[in-house]
Amino acid sequence: AAAGAAPRQRCIAVTAGFGGFGKVAKKPPCPCGSGNIYTECCGKLHKTQQMKPVSPEQLLRARFSAFAKKDWKYLMRTTHSANPAREGSTAAPYGSSGTIKTTFQQDIMVTVGWTELSDLRLLDVRIGESGKEAEIDFEYGMKQLFELETGNKIKDPPMVQMSETSTFAMDEGEWKVLGSTTHNWDRETLQQTKPKA
Repeated sequence: AAAGAAPRQRCIAVTAGFGGFGKVAKKPPCPCGSGNIYTECCGKLHKTQQMKPVSPEQLLRARFSAFAKKDWKYLMRTTHSANPAREGSTAAPYGSSGTIKTTFQQDIMVTVGWTELSDLRLLDVRIGESGKEAEIDFEYGMKQLFELETGNKIKDPPMVQMSETSTFAMDEGEWKVLGSTTHNWDRETLQQTKPKA
């Protein structure tokens, strides 16, 4: 080697007979239940604002995955401008006679942080006559991780089957969620440490 030149390094394949560097890690499946890899499914919609859902069903799946991935920014971005949830909410804090007002962003952040969702199942998709609105009935599993009133962590929270209908409409040329109704919301069941018998 020339004076001052860095010594050449040699790569020796010593791992071949011992199983290499291990198995290639499997890429995680998308929480939406499509069976596809997250980065090739809802992850594309979450990571770029230029890519828009082409149908209400795709938006529902992407929003469900956003809840599972704690992506509150995507949830805010895909909420219709006329959705009443955008106004925030008012609640009475635990042990207080007063009320507090929260913003839409705060509500979304608490919801994604305090819940764990899984097992999305679409039951029915109804597209309106104009093709610019839709309703979807769906079910999923939900664990509430913290008590709503005290904020205390729930030890071994039960998985509760939820049933919901969401309404979608076009807003500035793209599908967004206009509202949702949960048909079997039961705060007591969600906050138990064991499911009711």
